Amino acid sequence: MTLRSSTRPLLQAPRIRTAYGSRAFSSAVPAIWNNLPTSVIEAKSLPAFRRRLKTHLFTVACENSG
Repeated sequence: MTLRSSTRPLLQAPRIRTAYGSRAFSSAVPAIWNNLPTSVIEAKSLPAFRRRLKTHLFTVACENSG
């Protein structure tokens, strides 16, 4: 049995020592990337990735506003 996380290209976040460091690009990006749905991450081309990411972000925004 393989775990879902073993098949996803996850990024490893660096260790953070301060609150200021948690807002740094190098620590924010892995957290955001790792929370994206698999369908977005596994897009076969850049245009497909952009389309799926936009759809995902609009869906999240609509869920949070309503």
